[in-house]
Amino acid sequence: MAGDPFVTDAAPVAVGLVGAGRWARRVTGPALAAGPDTVLVGVWSRSAASTAAAAAELGVAAAGSAEELFDRCAAVALSVPPAAQPALAVAAGRAGCALLLEKPLAVDAVSALRLRDAVLELGVPSMMALTYRYSAAAGPYLRHCRAVPPTGLRGLFVSGAGLSGPPGEQDWRDENGVLLDLGPHLLDLAESAAGPIEELSAVGDRGRWVSLLLRHGSGTVSDLSLSSRIGVPRHRIVLDALDRQGLRSFDLSAAPQDGAADRLVADFARVVRGAGEAPGDAWPPSDVARGAALSEWIDRAQRALAV
Repeated sequence: MAGDPFVTDAAPVAVGLVGAGRWARRVTGPALAAGPDTVLVGVWSRSAASTAAAAAELGVAAAGSAEELFDRCAAVALSVPPAAQPALAVAAGRAGCALLLEKPLAVDAVSALRLRDAVLELGVPSMMALTYRYSAAAGPYLRHCRAVPPTGLRGLFVSGAGLSGPPGEQDWRDENGVLLDLGPHLLDLAESAAGPIEELSAVGDRGRWVSLLLRHGSGTVSDLSLSSRIGVPRHRIVLDALDRQGLRSFDLSAAPQDGAADRLVADFARVVRGAGEAPGDAWPPSDVARGAALSEWIDRAQRALAV
């Protein structure tokens, strides 16, 4: 049907990429360029040299300014540090671009809430890049938890990124700790499975290892642990659901290598076209309001660790 946003032959959404770091070049950019729902029309970053290198690698034009990039596209994917994201997102939104926002939404909850309010006032579509929602194992995990409400959830998310990350790309992670980096994913998946968090406590060292204890409104208790200083070759994320039937373990570590980034991009195209996120298993929608809510919980955990 002509004009139906659900049709598969709809014109691909023109998306510009802001950022030229490793994740932008290896994950977000290639997924946007692969189509069929999106077409990558250009890239821009604060470094002209990095912009040129990323553009050559992705086979697209290098924009001379953020404004030049915004003029070319209907949507913008941000792949930048959290301190830089709010101003760039608002500028793109003012230019009328839909927003694919990186996690965390901002470096702290105050900045995240301001960005949320600005985006909602502008009225542009938004979506958080919560990649692990789109892992092949996420659907079975969430469906199991809906069918058999868990008494408890156990989550582990570890990586070695903090041991030897690329120069210049670890600065904000080293400064703010593992919660800001890995926390949004694990908190999102815990809430998607067990419902809204009502209580949170945190112990550990945000630079080495953090454990979170959550109580959900459903009565489920979640025990989540995170570290980016573990000697593993790539990210490892495992969630265990414990219920009256026993224990079931779900390994989401393959995302985005299992096509999670491609599925996320296809969903973003739906959002830009006005169709909303595809009916699926994750809750709630991963828009800017979701990003701000996750930032609030991370702020509470950071404050608890500082006591």
